[in-house]
Amino acid sequence: MPSSVPPSFPPSDPFASSQPPLPPGKKSNLLLWIVGIVVVVMVGFTAMCGLGGYFLMRKAKQSASIPRSSPRTPATPPPK
Repeated sequence: MPSSVPPSFPPSDPFASSQPPLPPGKKSNLLLWIVGIVVVVMVGFTAMCGLGGYFLMRKAKQSASIPRSSPRTPATPPPK
């Protein structure tokens, strides 16, 4: 005669999680970080030089368009 008792299950572990364990994380590549930092510094340096050159050229053009009150060359006496 079959028994009416359900089969026994192994005891559940209270510390076990229902999800599988996560795979170990990737280690960061030091060379990749160094190359990235160098690239960022170079792009920043290039941008600063470009902006500095732009403002310098703008000021040079601005000062060239302003008429001066005195002549650029000293007055020379007319030839005799």
